[in-house]
Amino acid sequence: MLAGMIYEIGQAIMRHGFKLLVVINSHVGNVDGLKEGLRRLLDDGLNVMVFNPSLILEMGAKVAESPFWHKTYYHAEEIETSLLLYLAPHLVKMDKAVMEYPEKPFDLEYTFIPWDKLTRSGVIGDATRATPEKGKTIFEGIVEEISSMILKEVEKLQSSGEDGG
Repeated sequence: MLAGMIYEIGQAIMRHGFKLLVVINSHVGNVDGLKEGLRRLLDDGLNVMVFNPSLILEMGAKVAESPFWHKTYYHAEEIETSLLLYLAPHLVKMDKAVMEYPEKPFDLEYTFIPWDKLTRSGVIGDATRATPEKGKTIFEGIVEEISSMILKEVEKLQSSGEDGG
């Protein structure tokens, strides 16, 4: 479903003369669907860039004080809670913030495990260490990295005769 939707969006922007589609994905569950749709668009001649949640972790690692539970699994912990404290503080109830490092199932790397079987609170990490200042640092780092990469891609397209649309 996501693959088809991203493909249709890409087709629509191509019809309007755009040469580049940039996707900013912040949910690891979207990666496979996006890959499928974006590969089809590449085959059709559209330039695509996709930024995945690993960028959030990379920027978050620079300010996080709490340990990561896993190399890719994180949810509602210090990084995500800090981002929300910066971007939408009215949605965060820090008096309910918890630290939860669930036991890692032996088959975590190989099996889909529903969230309610993995964590009681929905948190995987330590939300109690979140601050709006950390969120600002993370957000600005992500924006800077994405902006820099997009500008480089547009310059590359312009030098090859495409205008980036």
